[in-house]
Amino acid sequence: MNQKSLMSRLKILLLAFELASRCQRVISFTSVNEIFVHRYPFTCKHQYLQHDYHRESKKTMQVTPSSSVGTEEEVRQTTVREVVKIEKYSRLPIWPLWNGVFIFLISKIPFISYETVASLEDAIGGRVCPMFFPQDDIMSGGSFYTSPFILLVHHMHTFHPWDPLRYIQRFFFPEGFPSHPHRGFCTLTYCLHGGMIHRDSIGTRQDYGASKDYSTQFLVAGSGILHEEMWDTERDSKQELFQLWLNLPAKYKMMQPSIQLLADRQDSMPTVVDYIIQGQNSCKQSSTLIIAGSYERHQSNMTLFSNVTILHVKLFQIPSSFSSDSNGKAAQKSIWRYSLPENYRTVILYTRSGSINIAGTHIPPHHTVFISQKGEDLIVSLDLRSSHTVFSYPAQVHEPKIGADFIVLAGEPLINEPVVAQGSFVMNSYEEITQAFQDYEKGLFGVPWKETLSDDEWRLHVDTYTSKGRKHY
Repeated sequence: MNQKSLMSRLKILLLAFELASRCQRVISFTSVNEIFVHRYPFTCKHQYLQHDYHRESKKTMQVTPSSSVGTEEEVRQTTVREVVKIEKYSRLPIWPLWNGVFIFLISKIPFISYETVASLEDAIGGRVCPMFFPQDDIMSGGSFYTSPFILLVHHMHTFHPWDPLRYIQRFFFPEGFPSHPHRGFCTLTYCLHGGMIHRDSIGTRQDYGASKDYSTQFLVAGSGILHEEMWDTERDSKQELFQLWLNLPAKYKMMQPSIQLLADRQDSMPTVVDYIIQGQNSCKQSSTLIIAGSYERHQSNMTLFSNVTILHVKLFQIPSSFSSDSNGKAAQKSIWRYSLPENYRTVILYTRSGSINIAGTHIPPHHTVFISQKGEDLIVSLDLRSSHTVFSYPAQVHEPKIGADFIVLAGEPLINEPVVAQGSFVMNSYEEITQAFQDYEKGLFGVPWKETLSDDEWRLHVDTYTSKGRKHY
């Protein structure tokens, strides 16, 4: 490539960044290692949570063992959680940048639906959506909680080997996240496509992803750790994952770091499937992957330090052979129900694909939903307005098309624990944040390394520098 051509492409790259910066929310690059740090919500102090946990009075309902969800009439007889706020967070162009900019421009065409844009992003990738949850109870008016959840990031990327512009972008942005520090919280990384290669300052190297033995990593940063997460582009060009930042209770913030890998199987992260049965026919209504916590008497193997449940739910389109109306459309819609524990005042949903309905509120794809504190059950149904295809299957067990899927974050708020977050540290006071930065500068978390190091060079680096002077509190 000659110099003139190179300069021309660099100008295109810079213009794309300028467009992204004008069209999207402001992003602060606080360091090379922390790429996506939002200025406002990530330097904040959480007000003390002192709301009463007395539950609302509720009507009782009878649920037969063969129908854990119940009909719509039964659903209306119980006290359900409602939508308090719907947020459409910015989706930022990256990996590849030009795909993300193209999707952004398409999304501004008036007659293009959310569903179409989401399908396009799923096909070509190129965007990331960091969702920083408000950590001040006053911001929400006390109507919903987000604690102990700090941040949820949805990554959708492609790394095609034949893309020549990819190698220019790689000069500016490494394909992943080079070594950076964490303290005071946990990261949960759940891969749906592709995978990651992990290396850290305590000498752990892990290779995990959707097509590998383990799809999910749970990292407890505790007193402090450096880690590197780089995309595994050798096996799969398509990459999609969720990363969640989960706050640690104060008594665990300075515990020793640890890492756990989990798989999508019944002894690790079990899946609960709900069927509709008509005579000898049966059809999937929903499937629920239990990433963390429990659901319907099934338990994830993830070791947690607070009361939370994290689920990936899929709602299926019911075929026409099951209860059709006069127009041939499926009159019965898929319903998913979650009977929440009494202390679970925090409930957040994110729609990955398709559209859903919660208590009469339409939720398009790629939207974040904050749910009310009070109520016994969370009821989610497939929104038929976005499901145009009617399917007909022979008898026996049917495998219908996925109509929508979403992530559920539910848990008990960390009562009377202030949250102060800055950069990649989440603590309980500004003094603790200052101490974290000082400890990092002293090398107590370890010494950063270049992502270009081979595994042997990285291990030598860890043995030489990282353990020197390192301590756990």
